[in-house]
Amino acid sequence: MPDIAASVATTAEMSVGDVFYDYLEQTGDRDWIAIDLADGQTLDINLHGLTYYDTYLRLYDSNGQLVAEDDDFGAFNISQITYRATEDATYYIESASYLDAEDGYYVVRVTPTSGDIPVATPHVPYGPLDAIVGDQAMGDRV
Repeated sequence: MPDIAASVATTAEMSVGDVFYDYLEQTGDRDWIAIDLADGQTLDINLHGLTYYDTYLRLYDSNGQLVAEDDDFGAFNISQITYRATEDATYYIESASYLDAEDGYYVVRVTPTSGDIPVATPHVPYGPLDAIVGDQAMGDRV
């Protein structure tokens, strides 16, 4: 599979409600995914590393200018942006790792929200350890 471009020239695309799977081929790799948004549309963008630990999520406008970014959402090393589009346009979601230090598989989810800022995002267990500790913060002992 060819590498996804990290620019407005990307051929990768998704829609609100989609789930997008791919991978960062090497450390320093970043992938841009195009998504069309309507002015005033509010959504959550979530990035989860499936085989790498510390994600970094950025959102760019149609000109490739950074409009939002997130490293660690809550107490977990996942990334989430809640964003209200300011124009009808193609935006670009960037999947990366913190400090561009990791490679591996990831998943991006884009879901509509009903307000500007959601109250909470439920934690879904991803492995046996998560099922034991549940929503405990990193470093907590059970």
